[in-house]
Amino acid sequence: MNWETLRKKIYYIDGSLRDIYVKNTNIEDWEKWIDLINTGYKVAFYNGQSGETESQIDKSTVFDYWNGKSDLLSGVTIHLEGILIKCHFFGGDEIENDITPLEINSIEDHNRLVSYLKDVSVCLGKEVMLTPENYLDYERKLIVVNGNDIEFDVPGYVIPEHLNQDKVKNNSQKKLSIIFLTILLFLLIWKIIPIIQVKMQLVSDFIPSSIFYEVAKPFIYISTVLLLVNIVAFALFFKRKYLTVIILGSIAFCLNVLYTLFNYFLSLV
Repeated sequence: MNWETLRKKIYYIDGSLRDIYVKNTNIEDWEKWIDLINTGYKVAFYNGQSGETESQIDKSTVFDYWNGKSDLLSGVTIHLEGILIKCHFFGGDEIENDITPLEINSIEDHNRLVSYLKDVSVCLGKEVMLTPENYLDYERKLIVVNGNDIEFDVPGYVIPEHLNQDKVKNNSQKKLSIIFLTILLFLLIWKIIPIIQVKMQLVSDFIPSSIFYEVAKPFIYISTVLLLVNIVAFALFFKRKYLTVIILGSIAFCLNVLYTLFNYFLSLV
């Protein structure tokens, strides 16, 4: 395949990324991959626990996040000269990297990337594939590497009707989850505004700031909970847990409505 064809069919520029996947992985696969990257490539590992950027991937930091011992996500950037391969360690059941086609600008860049795919495939003894961003199992793969065997532009499967319905359902859930993320963010801002108003009122009325906490306490508690809910919801969204985001947003919205109605009826008594 010449460079012009590669650019058109594999590294087309449309604003999206390309994803690299190794499916059905386990901890042993991840350990092998990390050892390969640490020994064979220049890396910049952001350690979520320390907040520092390190020159080696820290396995314990990654595994602690997966095991629930830490809620701070780490990430790594692998340098292939001018190509940056990123991995965010979302979960252990698949290895997912991403690249931008903007950094693949010649046949030499392509060969460097394919060399990386081969290294990973040989190391793990598994299939490695380059796909469009947010790849689903029945969609077209761009490059598939098995050891030293390479296939380009592998056509997608004929999508069965039930899988096509699943794709539509997934897209609908994503759109709905974005709506609920917006609602959660709005609720958080809505509860923070009274805190600011109380603070400004106390200052303008020369009331001692020591009573600020007592006056604003309900709003502080609620906004703190909503802040945590927003953080969890956004984390779930980036892990593509759209249905969970919808459920979480629905619960938060309903509780907020009930709390508002309760205060309203209480004020009437």
